[in-house]
Amino acid sequence: MITQQITLPQAHDFHVHFRTGEMMELVAPYTAESFSVAMVMPNTNPPILTIADADKYRRNILEACTEHPDFDPKMTIKLTQDTTEANISAAKIWGILAGKFYPEGVTTNSEGGFQKLSDAKHLLEAMQYYDLPLSVHAEMPGVEEAKAELFFLEEIAAAAMMFPKLRIIVEHLSTSAAVQIVRDLPANVAGTITAHHLVITTEDARSNPHCFCKPIAKTKQDRNALITAAISGNPKFFFGSDTAPHPKEAKERAKPSAGCFTAPIALQLLTQVFDEAGAMDRLGDFVGNFGAQFYRIETKERPIALVKKPYTVPVILCGVIPFFASETIGWQIQS
Repeated sequence: MITQQITLPQAHDFHVHFRTGEMMELVAPYTAESFSVAMVMPNTNPPILTIADADKYRRNILEACTEHPDFDPKMTIKLTQDTTEANISAAKIWGILAGKFYPEGVTTNSEGGFQKLSDAKHLLEAMQYYDLPLSVHAEMPGVEEAKAELFFLEEIAAAAMMFPKLRIIVEHLSTSAAVQIVRDLPANVAGTITAHHLVITTEDARSNPHCFCKPIAKTKQDRNALITAAISGNPKFFFGSDTAPHPKEAKERAKPSAGCFTAPIALQLLTQVFDEAGAMDRLGDFVGNFGAQFYRIETKERPIALVKKPYTVPVILCGVIPFFASETIGWQIQS
């Protein structure tokens, strides 16, 4: 039987970028409309480094999302060379969901970090002790885009074995090798998968700046491996959109900023991928259960219904060109 509609008990996005100021006020409601829980990345300008920063940022987000009073943004802190054990301890007590590791200079606002995970063993040791999960942007600095994730996987494996009680999340997987290492490593390692990495390849990212992200999309074989992982029912893999808005002018230039603004259509696009793969019965776990289980958080049900009906993505929203602008996708949220 062909699925024409689906109601998910809840949907969570464990990787979002809201930016700050007016941009945040404009884009955050799109995530709040689809997802009851979202994990907010800390590489803002200025960055989120302390619980005071996180508390202020969370209040600003909630003020921007008053039309969705049950929306729960989960906060993170950025790990830098100035982060201390006291920061880690306080973060855990306050309720910070994860510490985010950005290798120096690999993506937007990633300054102030370390080159490799092995350079931050003291922080990883503290995070294991206080049970604060480690969220990792897994790309090696100074390596060409196509190979940056591959070169970082050894760092993930070494950290997972050295700190077996530290929960590690390899963010926005983009290669079959990354999928395999997450699958093969012990239960303390998981990975997020975006919607856009399930539908584009390097060719799309090179030809359309609004498809350019970090890590850059890879080959069709890599994309197929990501789809297989997402629909597998393996709880090590769960959803994180990595929605990352930039103004139109920042994308349409010689060196476009990295990031795809997927928030307005992330859940709809994800539903289309699972539908086409004949795996609709596994969508609820991927987007609604596995992430919460790994992070060990309690969530409340907030059903969201989607209907199989063509939807043409707007050309521009909030001064940002959304992912798949002007394209038609097969699912939309039922109003």
